[in-house]
Amino acid sequence: RVANTPSVTVPSGMPANPRAFEQPPEITRRFFPDPDIEFPTPALSRSKGFTTQLELLAFIEQLSKRSTALHKRELTRTVRGRSIPILVFARSADGMPATVAASGRPTVWIHAQQHGDEPAAGEAALAVAWALTDSLSWLLDRINVVIVPRVNPDGAAKHERHAANRMDVNRDSMRMLLAE
Repeated sequence: RVANTPSVTVPSGMPANPRAFEQPPEITRRFFPDPDIEFPTPALSRSKGFTTQLELLAFIEQLSKRSTALHKRELTRTVRGRSIPILVFARSADGMPATVAASGRPTVWIHAQQHGDEPAAGEAALAVAWALTDSLSWLLDRINVVIVPRVNPDGAAKHERHAANRMDVNRDSMRMLLAE
């Protein structure tokens, strides 16, 4: 024991290493039941794995057919040439920045998966995009929503934190050296 540090008591039957901990299924069922809602995103429609880049692009294509308020574009390409799509949900004719700004509605910006090995936010962004073409479409009468569901597709492809040039995307927000 190191001086001046509290001791940790581990309950019987639990591993001492918290990284090795697995939630008992009965606790999960009791306190974290499956929500009574479905999001038909690629990853959330299956039991394992996250959305691939090809699945992401195909899903966005499907979304664009569901809503005239969705204006999809390519924001840029990564160092490895992967597309970074941007989704503009707005009740404007073209979804261009000037037109969206002229609407007078507040614009909500969502960007996700800056770290390629942290895919949960990207999956959530796709779920929000789907909901905006479905049960939440009424919100677009009040606000605009811009979503970049995957800022770092190169990192996502390798399930690595950094972009292809080994830079941390969220550390580049001031200098803006990366395409991402």
